[in-house]
Amino acid sequence: MLEPAETERLRRSGLATWPVNKITGRPAEAAAEALAVLQRRAGPLLVHFDVDAIDSTDLPLANYPHFNLGQSFDSAMTCLAAFCAHPRFAGLVITEVNPDHDADGTLLTRLIDGVATALAGAAKS
Repeated sequence: MLEPAETERLRRSGLATWPVNKITGRPAEAAAEALAVLQRRAGPLLVHFDVDAIDSTDLPLANYPHFNLGQSFDSAMTCLAAFCAHPRFAGLVITEVNPDHDADGTLLTRLIDGVATALAGAAKS
């Protein structure tokens, strides 16, 4: 969740934002809305995916954990898949993954599998 000052800076910058409350329960629709805005503003789409967009109660891999503030893993993967399947998708950067938060590797495997599924849509485009 964004701090009020950060929210205000983003508003003044003109950047389009989709806070978690605009995504929860409707990730495919929110992703489609974001892509519609981006199509008018951008050429190739380089997706920057912060793992901390996922609620730490669902996937506690973020470098700075936050609980009950992000979207679910499934919601994030739905959004990511929509971006990766878009014809203008040009690449993906993943950040904020802290492997020290995954003692047995199951969380990283879950993330890798989810990202691979999302990228499979890019391969079909």
